[in-house]
Amino acid sequence: MIDKLAIHNKQRKIKGILLSLGWSINKFASRYMIDNSDYDVEEDEILRFQEKVKKQLSRLTVSELKNQALDDYLQFLEGTDEYHKIKDKIKLPSSLTGFINDYQLILNEERSKVARQVLEVAAAYALSLGAALAFNVVATADQMRYLVIWEGDIGYRGCWEPAICEVIKNSEGRFYVQQAELHFHPGLCFIDDVIAYDNNQLILSGYRYDRHDPVVYPTLKYWVTLTKDSDNAWQVIEEHLIKKEILNTSEFGINHL
Repeated sequence: MIDKLAIHNKQRKIKGILLSLGWSINKFASRYMIDNSDYDVEEDEILRFQEKVKKQLSRLTVSELKNQALDDYLQFLEGTDEYHKIKDKIKLPSSLTGFINDYQLILNEERSKVARQVLEVAAAYALSLGAALAFNVVATADQMRYLVIWEGDIGYRGCWEPAICEVIKNSEGRFYVQQAELHFHPGLCFIDDVIAYDNNQLILSGYRYDRHDPVVYPTLKYWVTLTKDSDNAWQVIEEHLIKKEILNTSEFGINHL
């Protein structure tokens, strides 16, 4: 059975190879499409495929189709001349396990000193509750309060969903977890980015499914604004549909929309 952790580790491996090769995702996507096409590829096709690959390497959606695509990308990369020239020197990121032993790896891979300090308490908290990955740290303007959003499998039940905690920096410069919402429901099936966090309001961008979207590709992009209610739980107070992405149905075996 494929799970988010397996998908995430394949994404990490692909990104690690690209980093070692000095390739951007756009360069890889262009090379992959051109080398695997029996015809001259149009520029607009390449641009669409680049966007598709970016999503495949960032979103934690799970499907057999996506898993196979990531395997194909790895096979392609490992078959290039560029890879074989440096394969003995490539240092790939270690695979995450979903357990507490991921803690130091998560900290080591965070480049920002402040974000790493925040994760020292937030990641320890999250991993004490279950599997946790894909941490996102966002600060208020005064750099005294932080939100940490992650994908969690609380209690190792095989049920992944977003979770969120608030980390405070006290007057002595120490960080601690003040409160958390382990079943965070931002009104999005996939969080794409944190737009802003200030004055107790959180603005997120992300995606929802349209009626016939495949599980791996929600197409409705929204901005949602959340604030805390009287019970200190995050609630959506405003939402805006930003765009409807065009879905190439042939890529997902869909005959009718």
